Amino acid sequence: TEENKKSVDCNTGWKETITSLVSVHGKRELVASAFGSRVQIWSSRTAKLVTLALELEDESSAAVRALSFSPDGRLLLLAFDDKWVQIWNTTDLRVACRILLPKRCSGASFTKDGKYVLLADKFGDVYCAHTEVSPETVEEEKQGEVPRMKSWNLFGHFCSIITALDVSGDSCLILSGDRDGKLRLTWMPSDMNDKHGAYEIAAYCMGHDQFITGAAFCGGLVVSSSGDGSVALWSTEGE
Repeated sequence: TEENKKSVDCNTGWKETITSLVSVHGKRELVASAFGSRVQIWSSRTAKLVTLALELEDESSAAVRALSFSPDGRLLLLAFDDKWVQIWNTTDLRVACRILLPKRCSGASFTKDGKYVLLADKFGDVYCAHTEVSPETVEEEKQGEVPRMKSWNLFGHFCSIITALDVSGDSCLILSGDRDGKLRLTWMPSDMNDKHGAYEIAAYCMGHDQFITGAAFCGGLVVSSSGDGSVALWSTEGE
């Protein structure tokens, strides 16, 4: 309809550049924007602020570097410069759980069911963690503190920094792009709790001359952009 085609202007009130912008289409229709350690969540239908801005205590060392909604919009992942990852419940605006990575997070994506989150770090590794708190999934839980979740390594890019990460709509493929201009499609493990990782590569997409700036699944295809100024559309076979 014409109503669905119209654009809305979400005036954040910030004078600085917004570093990340994530939108969710569907019932929740949410948009999250971040600058430094500040996060705002908006309605994409009304352009109104639907939550108060989230502030961290120490803005100088904990800037937001990655934002990602779960497919149903129920969870919002925030990854910070201090290697901590927080998963917020968007209904009550509480931190449901947190994850500590060995290195700073450079990309994040949820599986289709939202039960797992994939996290890429600056060392070139991709980790997986649960989003549902239980005795089996928690690494550490102290009284009065947010549960810290277990995480395990899925695969790596041989020390090349991962700059983009996405999961296909059916959660069968993992898309990752790196600083060397390489795109990799990896089969998701059939058992996510298998700590042997995702070792089966489906395809490589080679053709960009510089680092990958963005990559995502688009239906049954892959779209990517690069520091060389190019945008490419690929099949999941790497062609």
